[in-house]
Amino acid sequence: RRHRGIVARMDVTITPDEDVEIRRLTLVNETGHDRTIDVTSYAEVVLAPPSEDERHPAFSKLFVHSSYLPQDQALVFTRRPRRPETRPPVLLHKLVTADPDIEVTSWETDRHRFLGRNKSEKSPEGLRNGLSETSGWTLDAIMSLQARVRLKPMETKELVFLTVAGRSTDEVLNVSKRYRMNMIDHAFRDALMQTAH
Repeated sequence: RRHRGIVARMDVTITPDEDVEIRRLTLVNETGHDRTIDVTSYAEVVLAPPSEDERHPAFSKLFVHSSYLPQDQALVFTRRPRRPETRPPVLLHKLVTADPDIEVTSWETDRHRFLGRNKSEKSPEGLRNGLSETSGWTLDAIMSLQARVRLKPMETKELVFLTVAGRSTDEVLNVSKRYRMNMIDHAFRDALMQTAH
């Protein structure tokens, strides 16, 4: 997409060996002056089997807990098990970049606070008024990270929103730490090679 002198390109892949989704955003400033952009991710969180979520979507979302880990620039989501013997998956959503100037400036985990009363994803209140940095137990969990990107004239920058599913918080954190920018580039090359065959 090209808008007001900024080019934005989104590349998306999943890795074949792990439950990892990679969304790589490349931004180019084609103007002759400095630009500052707030980039915000958004997705709804479901940590239940698809059939259970389809039957009772509101009920299944009641049991999702979120935490923000500032040292990892990541949100982690867990679900209270319905039975002691079950182990629901854990979900992590993280910002990855090689640029030390790009970091998470705010986050949101509550859909109602993000969208606002009677609003939709097309014009959410959270983007106008700022994200509330809510975490903990919410009625309708989302994962949203916001980062500020400063671009000089004709400069290009990349950032990645990484989503990892696993069996425990330790597992998703360990997997996410392996995905630095060089590993992410490798994952995209891998995906291209697999589709070529």
